[in-house]
Amino acid sequence: MVAKARTSYEAGDLRWVAEVLAHVLFAEPGHPEARTLQADTFERLGHGSESGPWRNFYLMGAAELRDGILGTPTPQAPDVLAALTAEQIFQSMAVRVDGPRAAGAGRLLLRWEFTDTGEVWTLLLSNGALTPMLGDAPRGERPAVVLRLARTTLNRVLGGATTFADEIMSGAVVLDGDAHTLITFGSLLESPDPDFAIVTPPGPSPRRPSLTSPPAGQTPTAESSAHQPTASAAPFGVTPRPSAGTGRAECATAA
Repeated sequence: MVAKARTSYEAGDLRWVAEVLAHVLFAEPGHPEARTLQADTFERLGHGSESGPWRNFYLMGAAELRDGILGTPTPQAPDVLAALTAEQIFQSMAVRVDGPRAAGAGRLLLRWEFTDTGEVWTLLLSNGALTPMLGDAPRGERPAVVLRLARTTLNRVLGGATTFADEIMSGAVVLDGDAHTLITFGSLLESPDPDFAIVTPPGPSPRRPSLTSPPAGQTPTAESSAHQPTASAAPFGVTPRPSAGTGRAECATAA
């Protein structure tokens, strides 16, 4: 198959070559001749692309095949979070839900009341899927937990500048109801890997030093650690703590 792909490459049928070799590499990611030929193909396609984004895609693919996965710089971007609507924020949470585990968690209902924008949102986690809804829960169903906070506080939590535990303790977030529901919800969100492969299948593959990781042997600094993917529930950062009989949900910062 690779020999036939080389014949097509020499004939200039580059898009066909890229398609054929993609199947070869997903079947045998370490095939040296296929990797080299696919990288050459992507470079020619990239240099011939008028579209800047397509040129970047092709050349990045060629670099990955030759040098391994580079990774993606992921600095916290508070301006990006601030530009998103609450609906977009919650939709981004929906695509991060670990469906199989969430299916076993039963039905979770969380109400979010934003004190600065006046918006009210209800999140329903059911059958492994998260559904954001503007306003009250359907049929007047009572949420398991209500969070009252400023939208700017949510941005800071999701941006990694703080955690829900810290903001609850400071009073910036008022939590009314079952804290375990918030903890469970946070634990069901997966953290995306910014260093994913783009032209090779998932799994072990050669890597360059990641832009999000310190060089080998170097201790991560506070600055570099801020750019590392965190555990799923880390932004929520809450663990249950026995209540002293006050009737209020209590939380402690996660270890």
